[in-house]
This record gives sequence, structure tokens and C-alpha cells, in this order.
Amino acid sequence: MTSTRAQPRSLFAPAAFVLAVLPACAGGYDSYGEVSSAITCDVSQCGSNAAELNSLPIGELHLFPGQNTGEVSDWGARVVGFSAPLAAPGGPAGYTMSVVRGRLRATKGSTVLMGAALVGSRISVEDASIDPPLQADLIIHDHDTQMSWTTGAYPAYPIDRYVFITLDHRPVCVDAADTSANNAWAVLLSGERYSWSDKAVIDAGPAAAGWFNIACEDNALYEMKFQGYDPEPALLSLPHTTANERQAALKMITADYCGTGYSFTETGTSLHWLNDALWSDNGAPPASSFEAKWGPTGALCLDNPRLATLAEIASECDLPPPCSEYAGAFEWQTENPM
Repeated sequence: MTSTRAQPRSLFAPAAFVLAVLPACAGGYDSYGEVSSAITCDVSQCGSNAAELNSLPIGELHLFPGQNTGEVSDWGARVVGFSAPLAAPGGPAGYTMSVVRGRLRATKGSTVLMGAALVGSRISVEDASIDPPLQADLIIHDHDTQMSWTTGAYPAYPIDRYVFITLDHRPVCVDAADTSANNAWAVLLSGERYSWSDKAVIDAGPAAAGWFNIACEDNALYEMKFQGYDPEPALLSLPHTTANERQAALKMITADYCGTGYSFTETGTSLHWLNDALWSDNGAPPASSFEAKWGPTGALCLDNPRLATLAEIASECDLPPPCSEYAGAFEWQTENPM
């Protein structure tokens, strides 16, 4: 039952020449389940988890400094161009795109576009896994800010979100709870690379320079950013976490108890989490059962799995000890709302 990496798949539909970026990767990763389940607890009291790190084949992209192009990702995707909105100062041409601390910006001389000023911009992406390569555009259709899920020492702060669509108005991200919606949001995470199959950080800091992820709502990277575990926080005053701490967040969100990359959950399953520093807490449910404590290798102790059975988890790895027998350090603890 060990996890295997999904094979890179085509990003484009050749007949229509449009991006095939709907979350069709769900079956590509080993996991307990990836069909959205109803959230039975108010989000202010428990929130929910995710079965996948990122559901987009184009999720990871790269930019060379000062250029509108970059390296080819493991999925065969490469940025090959950028144009600003038609109403941009001086016209849409001549702007250079960059992702700085998880925020998209476009620069031409002394002019810098960010946030809502980028709505209407086009990011041209090429599928280099096909010969000859195919190209299509991601259009920034909308922008807003949403408050983080942090508290205490780090009061909630705004995070930039974007809606991306294709030229034929297909959404890049789809709301798992409402697949007919055309406005599912995404966030950007920069300065870190991930193994989506292992649900692990593989490069951080200088080794990941130029790389960024487009993470859809309902995916673990999206949730990790809102929990305050952003690899490159927008401001120096915001939480700064280590790669191991962020990996612990990914293991916790995806119910990767064994640390093998196997998710024993379904996207949308209710969950209450609290980090050891007490500044990332999504509220206390009225009643709950204790689930686990978490570190970068998965569950450090385990009482009541959120969805799977102990027997199912034992088929993947040796079970962690009960939490009554664990007195060591941890990054997160989780509860199952009842």
C-alpha cells in the first residue's frame, strides 16, 4: 500500500487547445479517498482536512529572475510568457511577472501591479511533455484577500487569493463542495518545492528559488498557508516556520499517519487542529474525540483516526502509540468534532 508518484499527464486538450487543469489528478495519488465529504461542523469551530497536497498538473511552476519564462516542472509545465491587463499603464506588453513572498506582481520600469490591478493578466504556460509543445493561457479572473486562520501571537492577517480561468472560461480550480461553481480560489506559495506523492517538502530556501505553487482551495497547500505555515510569509512580522514544521502540517492535514504519503481521509472531513505554539487554532468544537499528535514523519501518537480504522492504518505501517503513552515534542494536535 506504499505510495507511488503519479505519472506526469498532459496539461492540454489538443483538440480544443485549452488547459486540461480540472482536478482530474485525484486518482493519481494513493490515498484513502478523495471524494469530497460533507462538512458537518461549522468552519469557525473545526474546519476540514484535505486528501491531496495539490490537485493541479500545473500546480508547480518556475520563473527565472527578470524573465517571463522558467524551468520545466516535473509535470512538463513551463511558463513561456506574460501580459498585463489591457488597461495597465503603458499597455499590456513589457511587464515582467514575478512571485514575491507568495504574491503575484508585474513590473515595468517603476510601475508595479499587484492584487486587483492584475485582474485580466495572462500567464502563458506550455506543456513541454508533448512534441510539439502546446501552449495556453491562464487568465487572472478575480482577486481578493481572505484572513488567515491564525490567532494569539499572530492575529489574523490578509492573504491574497486569485481565480484563474482559461480562454474558454473554464475554471482552473473547482470547488470540491460545488463542482458547478466557476470561482474556486487559489493561493500562491513560493520558495519551496514538494513531493505531492510523499506529501513532503523536498527543497526549501535557495534550492527552491524561482519555484512557486498555485494551490487550489480544498488542497493541503492552500490550508497550510492559511494556518500561518507559509514558506515565504508576505511580511517579516508574520509567522516564520521551518521546513520540518511545514511538513508536519502537510502530514496532519492529509491524515498521513504513517509518513509514507498515503492519505487516510477524504477532502472535506471535519477536523480541529491546534499547533504547539497555540497561534494556529481553528476553534474548539462543542464535542470531540482526540485524534493524534503530529510531527514531520506523520502521527507521533494516535487515538481515534478521523475516518479510517486502526486496522486499515496498521496495514500500511506499525501503529503509533496511544497518545496517553507519548510525552515527547510535537508540532500539531488534532481532534475529531462530534
